[in-house]
Amino acid sequence: PPPRPFSPADPVVLALDAFDYCGDELRDATDTEGAFTAEIEQTGGDSVSPLPEFSFDFAGGGEFSMSAPFDAVGTFVVRVRLYGREVPGSPAAFEVRPSVWYVDIQGGRDGGGCGLQSSPCQTLSFVSQLAQSGDVIDAAPGSYLVASMPDVRLADG
Repeated sequence: PPPRPFSPADPVVLALDAFDYCGDELRDATDTEGAFTAEIEQTGGDSVSPLPEFSFDFAGGGEFSMSAPFDAVGTFVVRVRLYGREVPGSPAAFEVRPSVWYVDIQGGRDGGGCGLQSSPCQTLSFVSQLAQSGDVIDAAPGSYLVASMPDVRLADG
């Protein structure tokens, strides 16, 4: 399946199931104190170093969630283990991508990881290849050459 998308402004939150050695659902957080490990591998985008660490929250009834702040754009895979055994739903793939794309003809650069306010892309044509339906493109003042962008609607303001 395609990676689940997250915005760099929001934490990545993944929900998974937790079972003990015998395959029974874990009932409370005391059963899991210090038992979770998460290994994150970046599979695309600009290199992120160091990768954030996930914190784990136990919901009970065999379910837990894990969250981490990701400020960089890219695709990632996380393997989650409980007591050394991989949990159901692991490995989980996710993508961190903007929903607001920043473009600056003067100070931006086109390439993997661009589009954030702190690292804008340079051209509208590059961003149009990355943006998805419902995304917003925020272009800094300047003169932009726009070829054909049939799926992008630019708004005034």
